[in-house]
Amino acid sequence: MAFRATSTRSAASSATATGDRPTGVADDDILLALVQHSASSATIDTSPSGWVELHAGTSPGDFSLSIWWKKASSEPATWDWVWSASGAVRVDVTAHSGRDTTTPIHQSDADDLGGGTGQTISTSVVTTLAGTDLVAFTGADVGSSRTFTNDLTWTEETEDDDGNGMHAYIIRQEDQAAATYTPVVTVSGSVQHMGMFLIAIAESGAEPPAQPSLLLPNLAGPVHA
Repeated sequence: MAFRATSTRSAASSATATGDRPTGVADDDILLALVQHSASSATIDTSPSGWVELHAGTSPGDFSLSIWWKKASSEPATWDWVWSASGAVRVDVTAHSGRDTTTPIHQSDADDLGGGTGQTISTSVVTTLAGTDLVAFTGADVGSSRTFTNDLTWTEETEDDDGNGMHAYIIRQEDQAAATYTPVVTVSGSVQHMGMFLIAIAESGAEPPAQPSLLLPNLAGPVHA
């Protein structure tokens, strides 16, 4: 059970945002996709078969973004999200093996911000299962290259500016205990807008942590022969 791979694809002007199947994807892997568009007025008219939207940016301003998931099953080489208008588009996909295939999304949350300089964004989930994988996706309308950092011991998987104004920053932690997780991401320089999605993926066969046993007193008293 582990993070498997990630993929990135973008286009300077298109109504179709295409995501590539990450290397090595196998049936029953859990897939997550960050989908971005440069226009706030754009909406997704058609999504690829089997993909379920978890969250969309509630006030992204100058751009649109959303997070999607699906369980892999004989996956094609690419998937297409068709938007209502052309613009700069981007899709980042992560693949995760050894996850629960019945209810893989254990917890999720989202936040978004307007523009500014030196912006910091965060969101939080409380997990109740051991062995969860956590993935935080930050999408940003930056206009030019920026540096993104996190304040915890999260592994940076993707930090990429596509040259079309769309930036993705993906960080992760694997096999974590039941706890509260609040990644904080800071961007150098100015951004137009950005959003964050935090997803906790359940381990296959995961169960809540065992509770301490209670030793009850012997209310019957001593036994005499």
